[in-house]
Amino acid sequence: DVATLTTEKEQLDTENRSLEKRKAELERGNCWIEKTFANTKAANTEMSRQNSELEKRKTELVKENSSLAATNTTLSDEKRQLEADKKKVADEIADIEADKSKLIDERSAYAKETEAARKEKETALQEAAEAKAQRDSNRKDALSNLANRFTGSKTKKLESELADSREEIRTLKERAEETAKIHRSRIRDLQQQLDKQKEQHDSIVRGHKETEDLIQRFFPGVIAALPAIRDCIRVKMSDTLITTLLDGKPRSFKTGYTLYDPNEEKDVDVGNVEVQIKRDPTDDNNYRLHLGGKRVFQWFREKWQSLKQTVRRGFGIR
Repeated sequence: DVATLTTEKEQLDTENRSLEKRKAELERGNCWIEKTFANTKAANTEMSRQNSELEKRKTELVKENSSLAATNTTLSDEKRQLEADKKKVADEIADIEADKSKLIDERSAYAKETEAARKEKETALQEAAEAKAQRDSNRKDALSNLANRFTGSKTKKLESELADSREEIRTLKERAEETAKIHRSRIRDLQQQLDKQKEQHDSIVRGHKETEDLIQRFFPGVIAALPAIRDCIRVKMSDTLITTLLDGKPRSFKTGYTLYDPNEEKDVDVGNVEVQIKRDPTDDNNYRLHLGGKRVFQWFREKWQSLKQTVRRGFGIR
């Protein structure tokens, strides 16, 4: 029995040591689990904080996106207004140029009339001088023929003719001076009108220049994007699509989508073709509309050339 109990005691001691060792391992495992739990809890707290910040940032980005969309809409409206104002200014400039040309023609006509009046005045003065010479000659003849009994009647006739000549000369002189006065007044009025129209034109140009400077100052990308927007308008692209493409990201058209080629005056199938507004490689300061990585109108030309070559090959034409 003692030997059996001794064997059992040794086994129990071995199991006890094993259990002590297992206990120590479990305690170490519990410490690691508690530490890991604490770290996980801290990490969850940090992730919750970061998620809260991300939600807050997401809300801010949504607000900024809404603001940018409203700004984009406003810029589109301003762009259309600028285009309308530009067309109006161009029409006003054309009208001013037409008025200027008309004023120049009128001024030239008035100058010709003034020159004709001046020549008429010179002619009248010359005729008056000739009349005076004739009068002096007649007077001399009258003095040499005092003995003639008809002298009295001849003298009266000459004096009457001389008075008529003087009256005619005075009338022509007054008429020439009045015509010159009217011409000077008319030219002065035309010059004032021309100066006023020029001042209005300069004021309109300054206003548009100030507007363009403000847009360039606060929205520098708008001026650079105008060439691309004009390309989109020329190919009859919708305003919604233009607004979407202004973010500069590449997209592809749906199957069957068409754009208008103003050179050929026809619609072109651009289905599944990549479209993007990006910087012009020949002018880094401006953006242009690109199809398939090429300028839109270059892409159109190559498309038509390829189609023509296909048709020629189909008919056996070189």
